[in-house]
Amino acid sequence: MGYEKCRPTKKIEFIPIDYWVLHYVTAGQGYFGMPSFPTTKLTAGDFFIIPANCRNRYYPDPKDPWSYRWIDFSGKATSKYLDQVGLNKENCVIRNAFDSKIEHQFYQVYCDFRDQNTFALLSGAFSIFNSLAHLHQEKIAASQPEWLFNEIIAYINTHLNERITVDELALKYNIDRTYIYKLFKRYHKLSPSTYIQQIKLQQACSLLRKSSLSITEISYELGFASSAYFSKFFYKWMQCTPTDYRSRFIVER
Repeated sequence: MGYEKCRPTKKIEFIPIDYWVLHYVTAGQGYFGMPSFPTTKLTAGDFFIIPANCRNRYYPDPKDPWSYRWIDFSGKATSKYLDQVGLNKENCVIRNAFDSKIEHQFYQVYCDFRDQNTFALLSGAFSIFNSLAHLHQEKIAASQPEWLFNEIIAYINTHLNERITVDELALKYNIDRTYIYKLFKRYHKLSPSTYIQQIKLQQACSLLRKSSLSITEISYELGFASSAYFSKFFYKWMQCTPTDYRSRFIVER
């Protein structure tokens, strides 16, 4: 473990090592990349991990060279613990985590290592993992609305043969119906009802163009109570009947 205040240097590729190295950028800027991870610009407050046995390249920005603290970890459980806090070979960076307490944790671990305070050293190292775990949970919480929205969209898209209502979605996902409206306005700029209608219309057009299903069969395929209701719905959006729409794509022989 240690601290590095870098000078501007050329790009250097480092050979694989048999342990993991966790870095915390304390000042300046630099670049990090691997074959499985694109070269990324990092700044103060960012973490990056060099996985064991992986080629890697990292170097300071010539105009604003970075400083960072680092700790090596090895052992069979290392990759498991790092994965639990969101760091692995595919996701090597945690951004925007600047916190003076975290920098102090790295410094304290270094002091305990220097002074051979073995148990304090172990405690300090795991306190850094604990801080990373909190950051990871905050990130998951921040992405929860988008995850929920994608789940709702996936459900709608796979249940087009049913009559889907906002109330049913609210009941299924145990959320308030007004929250569903907020999610759709945020991510699709549409109401949930309008989205359901548009996705059913797209599927109806596709079936009319590409399938030999009758109008009645298509209406039931898309969850309409009757072909008459489906035709009325279709005309509202397309300004023509399903039969007229299909006729445009019939090739006479």
